[in-house]
Amino acid sequence: MKGMRMNNHDTLVNNLSKIFGYGYTNIFSAINNVITEHNMSATQIKIIEYVLINGHAYPTELAEMLDVNKSAVTQVLKKLELKALIEVRENTLTDDKRSKLIYLTPEAKVILKRLTHEITVEVQKSIDHLRDNERSELSQATDVMMKHLLGGTINEKNFTI
Repeated sequence: MKGMRMNNHDTLVNNLSKIFGYGYTNIFSAINNVITEHNMSATQIKIIEYVLINGHAYPTELAEMLDVNKSAVTQVLKKLELKALIEVRENTLTDDKRSKLIYLTPEAKVILKRLTHEITVEVQKSIDHLRDNERSELSQATDVMMKHLLGGTINEKNFTI
């Protein structure tokens, strides 16, 4: 029985590796096209995603999340501000006038909606050929994956753009 379980485990790992690896090629291409069109770096995207999920962020918080020093984050934030994708506002929740909060602009939300749309289109293309019973099986499998394989913060499960 244990040998059989290991075989199922190996099959599961192999299948998920194929799905998460080569299976996402079209999605990666679609995302890359949007990012390239807006001349954005991976770090800029991470910051925008983080602020989207959390509503706002402190520069120090972003530095910790990215595991870089605050001056590196400041440089990236300046670039995002020049692109009109973030707003840096005074933190009115404290008396410290130096404290700043980062918020997304409507333009950043438009880009994120477009990214989400591109992903949805590619996923739809990949399941269009499935029969109803196969879609049902896949839906059940994705429910399990959402429960156990969330990538990132716990808030991702329930947020929308």
